[in-house]
Amino acid sequence: MGCLRTFPAQACRLRYRHSRFKEPPGRWTILTTTFHLTRTPATPITYRPLTDELGVPVGERPTVQEVTAAVLADRRRRGLLAPSGPDARQVGSVFLNPRITTAQAAHLSDCGCPVHQDSDGNVRASAGWILELVGCQPDRAVADGVRCSERRTLTVTTHGEATAAAFDQALAELATRVAGATGIILQPEPTHVGQWATGP
Repeated sequence: MGCLRTFPAQACRLRYRHSRFKEPPGRWTILTTTFHLTRTPATPITYRPLTDELGVPVGERPTVQEVTAAVLADRRRRGLLAPSGPDARQVGSVFLNPRITTAQAAHLSDCGCPVHQDSDGNVRASAGWILELVGCQPDRAVADGVRCSERRTLTVTTHGEATAAAFDQALAELATRVAGATGIILQPEPTHVGQWATGP
């Protein structure tokens, strides 16, 4: 405890929304990062929301500058970079896109749900789309002082004197609603740091 460590990239165990720095929560604090960039042809874009933002077909190879601009534009449009206003107090997407079976993927795709394969080869569906499928909508109150963002259901915002316990309650309520309606289990993305009281 209290010592400095340097990890090479492979030791960071980076994968979809996860790394060694989440095990256990609060164990590590990242102070600096160093990136080694290699000049290679652009990687084909396979993430549908990003190709839609770029206005290109899946598999296209836009430049780094084009992808960067598209990602920033998409996040601003969805309220994820709101410096002020009702969507400012938030942590971004609150659920991981859930892993689904091949049968679930086929059914959800037929219904219009964005489905993609992550870097580990797992098939995942859009958590935000599924939330709206079960009746959750933007700007919906979920718990005391906690509501879905005005622009997207997958972002949960806090207002007034909202507490960490109320935020936790909101995520549990949303996940329960999805599980009851679809059988799909949503995994919260925010990490708890420290302890808080949830009752007397």
